[in-house]
Amino acid sequence: MSKNSSLAQRHTKSHQVTNLMDKFGMTRTQAGKVLDAVVADIEDALHEGKAVQLSGVGTLYVKEVAERRRVNPSNKELFTMPAHKAIAFRKSKAGQARLNGE
Repeated sequence: MSKNSSLAQRHTKSHQVTNLMDKFGMTRTQAGKVLDAVVADIEDALHEGKAVQLSGVGTLYVKEVAERRRVNPSNKELFTMPAHKAIAFRKSKAGQARLNGE
C-alpha cells in the first residue's frame, strides 16, 4: 500500500474512543470501556456462529473454508491447508451507495 492510498489511512481504536468522547461527553476511560464491550459482544456473537448486522454498513458472519492444496512460496512445496472458519463481510447496499456518493 502506498502512503497516498485511501486504504493506508486507518481509523484506529484511539480515533473511535475520541469520537465517543466528543459525541457523548464521556471520559477516555468510559469511552474505551464502551467500545471494548461492543467489540466483545460482536466477537461473542461470531464465536457462537451468529451473523452481526451493522445497519448501513454490512453484515459480519462466519463461513466455513474447505481444505485445499496450496504452494509454499519459499520452497515451492505443496501442502494441504486444513479446513477452517473465517470471518466474512457482506456490504450493505446503503453503505455501498454512500461510498459512491449516491
